Amino acid sequence: MKNFANTIEYRQYVEKFEYIFDEQYYIDFKIIQISDCYKVKVKNYNHEYKVSKNYGYSISCQEITLLDSKENMLFHTILVFGKPFFDYVKHSNGNEYFICGNDLLNYTIYNISKNKSFNFVSEDVVNDYYDGDCDNEFWYITKWIYNPGSNMVAINGQDGMNCSTVTLCDFSEPDALPLKFENLSFHSKFRDLCGETHIYALEWTTDGSLVLFVNEEKSQELILDKQLIENIMIN
Repeated sequence: MKNFANTIEYRQYVEKFEYIFDEQYYIDFKIIQISDCYKVKVKNYNHEYKVSKNYGYSISCQEITLLDSKENMLFHTILVFGKPFFDYVKHSNGNEYFICGNDLLNYTIYNISKNKSFNFVSEDVVNDYYDGDCDNEFWYITKWIYNPGSNMVAINGQDGMNCSTVTLCDFSEPDALPLKFENLSFHSKFRDLCGETHIYALEWTTDGSLVLFVNEEKSQELILDKQLIENIMIN
């Protein structure tokens, strides 16, 4: 999978929206504490305009800034066209990571401990005519649930049909992008087990199994054992 993060195509894509970060489009900001030592400042911008009497655009953009406990800026990025997600992970390798992006087609892994960022951008982001596999596209992501024992992550989010879904991520080498993802909703081994359903990850168990809710009401629990998870990741 080609990474378009450092290409001319992606730079041209971002440049189309840089004007929105002018003060006239500023909406508000919020600060979110993501760990004892770090917080995130999110500045929101929006540009609404009419194309015709019955048709218009609303473009939301964000400035994302990671701050330490003394308000020092550690990391800064901008996001366009999406509801941003971000999370903090203390990895089993001893490093701390800040993860942020729009979805799994456009994300950044920032190694706080080493002050290095690693970006991934899918061709789907920069190419309007791309018709490749977009199984990892979300309307939004809500939570990364990390298991330091197996270095697996369960990612909760909403898919294109506004159904809750879970994607598994191999987070054993967070500095090497792209990461390997497997969306359970699209995977035959999981569908054979549960069919098409809403999925929500609750927690990892000590033996590396994953506890899920598998209906819209979050009332039916399922434990995905470690062996099945490994089989799914092998694909």
